Amino acid sequence: MATMGHAQPAWNRPLLSTREMTMLGDRKAKRAEPYSKMAEADRRRLLDTEIAKLHDFDKLDFDTAAYDLVEWYATQLDMARSLDWIRRHTGPDQPAHSLRAILTIETKLKADPKAWTYVGFKGGSEDQLLCGNWLLQHKNGKWFTFHLWWNNPAGKIDEKQLGPVLQGIFEAVAGEVK
Repeated sequence: MATMGHAQPAWNRPLLSTREMTMLGDRKAKRAEPYSKMAEADRRRLLDTEIAKLHDFDKLDFDTAAYDLVEWYATQLDMARSLDWIRRHTGPDQPAHSLRAILTIETKLKADPKAWTYVGFKGGSEDQLLCGNWLLQHKNGKWFTFHLWWNNPAGKIDEKQLGPVLQGIFEAVAGEVK
């Protein structure tokens, strides 16, 4: 993360696997808040002992509202720097070039292919959290990032309502690019 330009990589140490995040976010076990207050060494010890032994996903009650306690953390600028790093390090002659194609599989955005020659997407969501980050190349050759993040501490997010809002914002911004 530091190499990609994340301003606070310590926010994500240790870097959680999806499994670890899910186990920590179990509402019944109440591990998320104590974990969030631990020093890095104590977090690693908990992950390597107690969390590593857990395997019963059927008994989990994952708390999607605990995104402020156990999650992967970055700002929009961190994501912009990460996407730009990917752009600069996945050219046709580089080993990770296929990553660009992977980012185009599900873009969640309707972008005119005549205007936008590349649209890549990385997002994430939970019931109360929605993050979308796009890497775009305009026909003029310039690269851009576009980000929409939304969280609702009071309840679930309705992605069907946010979709048209996202599209409208993108179209307003895209209309300014010449």
